Amino acid sequence: MAARMDPSTRDQIVRLAQKAGKSADDYFARARKIRNDAARGAYPFALVTDDGRPMKLKDLKAQVTLISFFSPT
Repeated sequence: MAARMDPSTRDQIVRLAQKAGKSADDYFARARKIRNDAARGAYPFALVTDDGRPMKLKDLKAQVTLISFFSPT
């Protein structure tokens, strides 16, 4: 899920809000609510790091984490 809105999408929302005579902040707040309501946590899993150590998803709680599932062929 994207954490930041694309600038062109943001500009379009601002223009539409102005056209409707409403605050763009109201639209952004609604979008955040929809995104947060739809968010789900990842299912627990464990992997082996590139140096051979086991790593569980729960060990990374409250940390920004990028997991890349890479399989060279």
